[in-house]
Amino acid sequence: MQKKSSHYLSKFVSTIAAVTFLGLSSLQAAPAGKTTISYEKALSDAVKIAGMKNSWSVMRGAGNSMVPLYGENSVLVVEKASFTKLSAGMVVVYKDSEGSLVAHPLTGKTGSGWVAQGINNRGVDPEKVNEENYVGVIFGVLNASEGWQESGAEYSAEQIPLVYGKTF
Repeated sequence: MQKKSSHYLSKFVSTIAAVTFLGLSSLQAAPAGKTTISYEKALSDAVKIAGMKNSWSVMRGAGNSMVPLYGENSVLVVEKASFTKLSAGMVVVYKDSEGSLVAHPLTGKTGSGWVAQGINNRGVDPEKVNEENYVGVIFGVLNASEGWQESGAEYSAEQIPLVYGKTF
C-alpha cells in the first residue's frame, strides 16, 4: 500500500512542479464556484497539463454529488491509469449503463468490480466500476467562476466530454 501511495504522491509533486513551470494560474485550492478564474482560462490550463502525457485527458464537470470537489464550473484532468492499480478513495470516471460519464470515489472492491459513491450521495452507485466501463482517475480539478456556456471557449462541447457527479 505504501508503494502505491508514494507513486501517486510522486506523480502529484511532479505535476505541481510542471504546472508551476508552465505558470498556470487556474490551479488553486478553491472549491467549485469559489474562484475568479474564467472557464476559458481553466480549460486552457487543463489542456496544457493534459498535453504533458498521452494518457491524460480533459473533461468538463457537472452535477452536485461531488461539490465542493467539483461541480458545474469545473474542468477535470483524467489519467487512464491501469485498472489493476485502482484503490479505495480514488475518484474515477466510468461510463454508466445510460452511456453517461460519471465520476465518484471508489469505496470498496467486490467480486464484480469497484463500488463507487458520490460524496454528497446517501447511497452507493447502482453500478459497479469494472474494466469494461472504467475510463480513468481524476487527478486534477480546475474550478472556474462561470460555466461552459458563458466562457466562449475555443473548444467545442464535443471535444471536451462531460462528466457527471450524479445523484443516485
